[in-house]
Amino acid sequence: MESFESAAFSSATPRGPRLRVMSGGEHTPLPHSLEAEERFLACCLLDPGLVARGRSLLLLARHFYDPKHGIIWAKMCDLAATNLPVTISVLAEELKVSDQLEQVGGYAFLAQVSSTSPTSLEGMRFLERVLDYALIRQGIRESRTAGEALAGWTGEAVEGMLGKFALTFQRMSDFAMRRKRTSQLEIAQKARAAAADVAAGRVDKSRWLHLGGLPYADAAFLAYDTKNEDWLNLIAGPPSGGKSTLLRQHLGHNVIAGKRVVVFLLETSTRSWLQRLAGMFAGVNVRELDQEPKERIAHFDEWMAHIEGWMETYLWVFDDIFFLEDIESQVRAINRRLIEKDLAAGVAPELVRGLDAVGGDYLQLLDTREKFKQREQQVAYISRCLKRLHKGIDVPGFWAVQLNRGPRAEGRRPKLTDLRESGALESDADSVLMLHTPEESKAGIKQDGTRSEDEVELIQAKRRNGPRDVYVDLIFKKRWGRYEEAAKGGVRPGMPKPKNGYKREGAA
Repeated sequence: MESFESAAFSSATPRGPRLRVMSGGEHTPLPHSLEAEERFLACCLLDPGLVARGRSLLLLARHFYDPKHGIIWAKMCDLAATNLPVTISVLAEELKVSDQLEQVGGYAFLAQVSSTSPTSLEGMRFLERVLDYALIRQGIRESRTAGEALAGWTGEAVEGMLGKFALTFQRMSDFAMRRKRTSQLEIAQKARAAAADVAAGRVDKSRWLHLGGLPYADAAFLAYDTKNEDWLNLIAGPPSGGKSTLLRQHLGHNVIAGKRVVVFLLETSTRSWLQRLAGMFAGVNVRELDQEPKERIAHFDEWMAHIEGWMETYLWVFDDIFFLEDIESQVRAINRRLIEKDLAAGVAPELVRGLDAVGGDYLQLLDTREKFKQREQQVAYISRCLKRLHKGIDVPGFWAVQLNRGPRAEGRRPKLTDLRESGALESDADSVLMLHTPEESKAGIKQDGTRSEDEVELIQAKRRNGPRDVYVDLIFKKRWGRYEEAAKGGVRPGMPKPKNGYKREGAA
């Protein structure tokens, strides 16, 4: 889960009485519950396991309304981190050593806290209440900050200002929806149960994503699944090397399978992308529609009608969003709406899902409002933020990326080090597919010297939890904008021996 602290609790929380000027000019305390805070701390003294639970939910000292409670909580966390017992006597002694005992009101205040005598079973309820009030107070502060910034608008880009505030509240909302994390023991128990299910053949495949239209490649490389930590996945190719086509084919086939997909286009229009998607399915050359037979045009129109029905139900395509922060905001908003829609429809919580995949064409064209002196640093920042986004919302991302011109110039297969502009792409990616057209490919040469189809190697150069350094043979049907497998099993007799350590999957 992405750290909520980095976004929603970024504002400094002053010491002393938490008073703010509310409407009407009267000083009114922000919403709080001192009783819930005291009872939660008392529960921690009865059950030290609650300290670990609170730490795992990113509860910090400044999230308490009463500063004294925050000091006590911070000291409890210190004791737990050093494996010291979290008891009233040890707590008092440690506060005395750090000269904080008087700050919290001395032994009398500690006795007051511990005398509330709740049961340890109530601890989680009080922890939730403390976090709820912390979120409400932060929401009020962020609302005021937004109001002041908008009231003092000086002419800068409005969308940038609104996007920043929207992202803050979306992160807060995501945290509130996902913060009910299980204990470390429960995580271990679930991990064991999941392994037992795999061993017994009871595997949930409902959210698996397959490499569309390429069954052998899909079987060779394995399906994508966030349970196997396939969060950031790259499709790499040289300039005009077919990576956009493969990404479109992959995402389009998953939409047909009932997956919910959002796509960001940075070098083409939504209209063109949707037309090419329909042309891929219909086997039609979109650029020469007027020369296609009437029956093929009718088939193409049927696919366009299907795509119309998918929009904003299974498919979202944007060609006007170029900043990383705006992409994150849009993804989180759509994902949250889908989850809320499922819950409102009465879907069982364990079956609720938001988006199934995010795609982008292509990553190196993304911009960010953060300022960097070097493009390499910017690309590294973008790649790591995308990794955190996909991991945080548990939705895999598929991003096209460019390779440098080294493989083409040197007549060799590409390597991970050929990813353009930043080595962070190689390290952050959970999987990398690379497209390579062998020099010996002569298929489909027309009289004018152009190619209608190419022999292509699809190389899985990296898979964090799967096979790597394997490839399959494809045919790029340029006329229709799609890839097909070259032969059954992806193996053609008489092909030269693979170089650079890659092996053809399925070859003898």
